[in-house]
Amino acid sequence: ARCAERGRLPYVYAPQSCARCGGLWPDLFVVQDRAWEYYAGPALRTSIICEACFRTLRTNIDAHQARPPWVPPPDEIDAYIVAWRTGDRDTLKKLDPEKFAPGPSRSIRFP
Repeated sequence: ARCAERGRLPYVYAPQSCARCGGLWPDLFVVQDRAWEYYAGPALRTSIICEACFRTLRTNIDAHQARPPWVPPPDEIDAYIVAWRTGDRDTLKKLDPEKFAPGPSRSIRFP
């Protein structure tokens, strides 16, 4: 009844944007969960970040504190991004084997 009274909105434009720089419609990329948790931090963990901002965050954080051993090194993160973009499943399995292991889902937020 409310929709009939007020009318429906034909289209709502809600663009995705980078939470750090505000760039519209950033290209999607994927990194290992461990890398995302460490570099994005609690403030940006559930946000969309463009690849350039992620690289800047990674560079700045690594410049000011030692990277823990559980975080993949930069060359592995870059290789993972390339493998994801090209669909190289074998490389993805090699770089993040626990994600592809059989068994229940390994979601960090919903264990």
